[in-house]
Amino acid sequence: MSRQLSLYLNDILSSIAKIQIYASHLSYEELVADEKTLDAVTHNLLIIGEATKQIPDTLREQYPQIPWQQIAGIRDIIAHAYFTINPRIIWNVIQQELVPLQNCIQIILQTEI
Repeated sequence: MSRQLSLYLNDILSSIAKIQIYASHLSYEELVADEKTLDAVTHNLLIIGEATKQIPDTLREQYPQIPWQQIAGIRDIIAHAYFTINPRIIWNVIQQELVPLQNCIQIILQTEI
């Protein structure tokens, strides 16, 4: 790891906060229609996925309630198969996955670092 773990964890929190600012007031239809916001959200999901890949497996194993592999997998889809991104998946991540991830990362920062 070339950076400190806390920096990656803070990258995740920062990207989650940005996504929440960008999309919290939008419906699914509004998000899909707003190409700039969808791009910004997608970019921040890429950052979250990349930062997640830098979290050691030993730490991930301590928090099995977080779908670490799926988070990293979304990053891979965004980076390598961007043309297959389903906006409904992006929406579901925003609605269901960000807050639990945010809470977990905050706990990790408070207890592990």
